[in-house]
Amino acid sequence: MARFLETQDWVGRTFVGPDLAAAGLPTDTAMQIDVDDALRGHVFTVQDALFWMSFIIATTAAAAVIPADGHEPGLALAGVGVYLAGLAAHASVGRRASAPG
Repeated sequence: MARFLETQDWVGRTFVGPDLAAAGLPTDTAMQIDVDDALRGHVFTVQDALFWMSFIIATTAAAAVIPADGHEPGLALAGVGVYLAGLAAHASVGRRASAPG
């Protein structure tokens, strides 16, 4: 069982890091396009602080509800739900922005 948990931990760390980096790229690109040069540094600072605060809060909250054996499928499903809600919100905003009129 310990070997399985070690493998699970390695797989989790391998995929979470690049996923976080990939999530930040579209945000950074959008800000570079939409934010005036004079304010860009300030906006990036605030965005970066909010990103890391939310990451730390989410990690702390997850650590508070994960049992000692590390098996909590409900937490994984909650994560999937958050991603799907974000995808739906993004699609909705994108659809409204590209609608004629």
